[in-house]
Amino acid sequence: MPIRIKLVIMSLLFLAVPSLLIGIIGYQSSANSLNSLGAEGLQTDVRMTIAMIGALQKQVQAGKVSLADAQEEVKVAILGKRDKNGKRPINPRLNLGQHGFLFIINSDGLEIAHPNFEGKNVWNIKTVDGVYSTKEVVKAANRGGGYVTYAWPLPDQPNVQEPKITYAEKDPNWDWIVCAGAYLSDFNAGAHRLLYILLITLGISLLIGVIVILWFSKKLTKPILKVAEQAKVIARGDYTQDPIETTSKDEIGELVLNFNIMKENQKKAEEQIRQHEEFLQSVTTHMGEGLVVMDAEGRLSFMNPEAEKILGWSKEECGNQRLHDMIHRRKDGTSFAYDECPSTKSTLNGEVYRISEDWFIRKNGSMSPVSYVTSPLFENGKLTGSIIVFRDISKQKEDQEKIEYMAFHDDLTKLPNLRYIKGKLIHDMHFKKPFALLILDIDRFKHINEALGYAFGDLILQSVASRLKEHLPSHVFVGRLTGDEFAIIYPLLNQEDEWTLMCRRIQNLINQPMQVKHLLLNVSVTIGGVLYPNHGNEGDELLKRANMALMEAQQQHVPFQMYQPSMDGKAFDCLVLENHLHYALQKNELCLVYQPQVDTETGKIQGVEALIRWHHPNYGPISPTQFIPIAENTGLIIPIGEWVLLDCMQTIKTVARSGANISLYGCKPIHSPILLARFT
Repeated sequence: MPIRIKLVIMSLLFLAVPSLLIGIIGYQSSANSLNSLGAEGLQTDVRMTIAMIGALQKQVQAGKVSLADAQEEVKVAILGKRDKNGKRPINPRLNLGQHGFLFIINSDGLEIAHPNFEGKNVWNIKTVDGVYSTKEVVKAANRGGGYVTYAWPLPDQPNVQEPKITYAEKDPNWDWIVCAGAYLSDFNAGAHRLLYILLITLGISLLIGVIVILWFSKKLTKPILKVAEQAKVIARGDYTQDPIETTSKDEIGELVLNFNIMKENQKKAEEQIRQHEEFLQSVTTHMGEGLVVMDAEGRLSFMNPEAEKILGWSKEECGNQRLHDMIHRRKDGTSFAYDECPSTKSTLNGEVYRISEDWFIRKNGSMSPVSYVTSPLFENGKLTGSIIVFRDISKQKEDQEKIEYMAFHDDLTKLPNLRYIKGKLIHDMHFKKPFALLILDIDRFKHINEALGYAFGDLILQSVASRLKEHLPSHVFVGRLTGDEFAIIYPLLNQEDEWTLMCRRIQNLINQPMQVKHLLLNVSVTIGGVLYPNHGNEGDELLKRANMALMEAQQQHVPFQMYQPSMDGKAFDCLVLENHLHYALQKNELCLVYQPQVDTETGKIQGVEALIRWHHPNYGPISPTQFIPIAENTGLIIPIGEWVLLDCMQTIKTVARSGANISLYGCKPIHSPILLARFT
């Protein structure tokens, strides 16, 4: 039977009692509604107070009002001014019932604004029903806001405990916990008055038709009430209730059936939305890169935690502001117009913009190098905003600079190395201005390393580098080539007499006693040099000829030597002779000749002197003055010396067999005369 017919029959049968039915249902609904509205009123008052705090905080930040005055203004607004006893009145305008009021605490339980307990700590107060009310309020606020129910004395009747409900939420500006509390009896007072009137007015009708009306009302309204109750629960996002049982096939049954289907579909849809939101939240939170979303006018609408960390700004601080004007800067720190930004231009053209290095300014004023990608957002073919994904590349730039420094500087002396020196020469030659290139070599440095150790030699290199950097003019370039060699580039010097004066100055500087650990050493250098552009127009050529001049100075045992064109072939000749000298012993190209030593008084031969000679098959006789220094520098002097001694000893044996008296120079005489072997 259709529900309309049922309602008509019920109305005809019980014409006298419909008011009672409506009254009872109205009472239940009004009581539930009043409780719900009261709870919502608590939440509304709290959030209005937080909004007021937010507005005052902006005035504080703008310097229009002090923080203390702003906080006092909030306290006066929710309660009133303190009297001489330090108490504040309950504000009746907040519509929280007869005894309800707003109050403020902090996370430690200190009452910041309260009618009776302001300035006191109520953290450990326990109510008669065993609830630590302050602790529960703080927990609810820290969860993002919530309700707490507990028993609390009436303000005007301290001995009377009434159920009280409090809504608490934390203010993000001052870290206050704003609370609104009211007694449940205040919420239900209106419903009680309505009930009393209905009972008196409809008492007779209730006695006659109560049984039938209750049966019909339960039969007819139970599914609808369940639908209403579940609708309220669903509105809060709770889908845990079981489906409503369908007991009839009328319109109410159809309503319940469709409601169950709608509930299940909505549950699935919201679950998918929740999963998508959680996924996006997880991605944006842990992606390791800053992400900001802006509208079509460049105003910030979203910022992930990594972006807040990099920039130092929070979403709230940047909200509804043009992000470009806040953070985008040129490398020198100057700002530029929004319309001039290449990222903005690309977004307006609907194009993706990528840049490997740009500059954002943090909240603390420091510049941050970043790389980022800007992508436009479209909705129905219309540009609605853009997304910027950026990364702080400060560490990357530091590492790159460190690698570049290590590639172009000597780790021991911190001076520019050979690679840097070559680049410096190319750079200076580009300007076509004269300069002098000097190569310094520390004398006897190999012997210092052998005698004192390589660690000691490193200290000497550092000391020489320090003297050169400290005492030469700032515009003079100093670098380290290899080993114990240093390079100096002296700009605007192209005269040999000036070059000579500079060499003497450098040698006087280095020749001063040098304190290295516990020793005071005298260190000297030999210098070879060239002038640009007189001696070459390429960096490698200048280095090569400066090194030729250094070798010439070392061979001639002079402190410094300027490059001369006649030196060009000597280095090659020395290299050729060195190569051939390695095989001279094997090929029996060396020989000894013996020169008599005559006593000038008696005219008798006192001994002989062994002289080494080299007869090259292609170059003919080669003077000892040419190949002996090469042998000494390359270490070949040792095997050559052993060969000379062996050959001399063989000659001594041959002479001894002839019956001559022989002794060795420097040894105890066996016979006479003396035999001397000497290399010249």
